[in-house]
Amino acid sequence: MLPSISVVIPARNEQGNIGKLVKEIHASLEAYPNVEIVITDDGSTDDTVQEALEAAKECGCDLQVVSHEQSCGQSTAVLTAVKHAKGEWIVTSDADGQNDPSDMPKMLELAAKVSNPNFCIAGYRAKRLDT
Repeated sequence: MLPSISVVIPARNEQGNIGKLVKEIHASLEAYPNVEIVITDDGSTDDTVQEALEAAKECGCDLQVVSHEQSCGQSTAVLTAVKHAKGEWIVTSDADGQNDPSDMPKMLELAAKVSNPNFCIAGYRAKRLDT
């Protein structure tokens, strides 16, 4: 049986990126029956939350948004999302669209081969535009 998956995303002022990302994650993980996306809005001053909610409604995915009133930083935003996640497995992604959601199924396939119930798979940054 496939595990339930929570994709956690810290986001701050990602209007213009977050909607596309939500749809791409949903499309990439369609083979998994129990997927939720948990976004921590880290004090955004734009329409990040509204864009994410609209995208989730359009594609019919399970989305939960947790908001920080002011920015607490990326690490704290990830931790907040993880604390609200319900999935057996946690996948993290940045909100800027530079992590390709189509890589998630490959990573999950590798994770399914691990027999130890307490494990972590870490990735690396590939073809990123930031420094």
